[in-house]
Amino acid sequence: MVVVLLIGFTLGFFGSVPLAGPIAVLVFAYGLEGRFRTGIFLSLGAALAESIYAYAAFWGVGTLLGRYPSIVLASHAVIGTLLIGVGIVLTRRELSAGLEKTSKPRHARALALGFAISIFNPTLLVTWSAATAALYGTGFMSEGAGASIPFAIGVIGGIVGWFSLLLLLIRRYSGRFTRNFLGRVINAMGVVLMLIGGWFLVEPIRDLFVL
Repeated sequence: MVVVLLIGFTLGFFGSVPLAGPIAVLVFAYGLEGRFRTGIFLSLGAALAESIYAYAAFWGVGTLLGRYPSIVLASHAVIGTLLIGVGIVLTRRELSAGLEKTSKPRHARALALGFAISIFNPTLLVTWSAATAALYGTGFMSEGAGASIPFAIGVIGGIVGWFSLLLLLIRRYSGRFTRNFLGRVINAMGVVLMLIGGWFLVEPIRDLFVL
């Protein structure tokens, strides 16, 4: 069980390192704003959603996506619209002074946003299905609930662990830049989110016109 937990943690940690994903972009933006706790809650929401996909991958749920492509299209439409909306907010946001104040509603919204972005991205199920299949092939893990539960828990720890480290690094080094520069970077992050959202919308829009 400990080995499976560590495997899940490792995959969750290093799988979150690339900064091209929407969660990474948002966590980075929150960090630059000094909203470190909000960033943690966002990453926790995303981690919970990914752990569900990681758990489901053990039971072959990923094969359902091939049978019901409409689910993927609908999910992409939702996440694309969501990301464009959040991106617009970031492009108009001005960097506030000082560190964030504790706000339970804000943290709850960040948790829900992180969960929604990841749960409406069914391609993550495909990713985790491929990862578990590879682990089966190497003999590191066997199928069943005995492995799936600690693996999912490890995934949560790995994802939150990486983003916590990222936020700590941002907190340490962001003071070297002017507030004006950081504000522009956050606005640029909004544009990146809008582009990612647009990418998610391409296939649903194309399918709509084909119909």
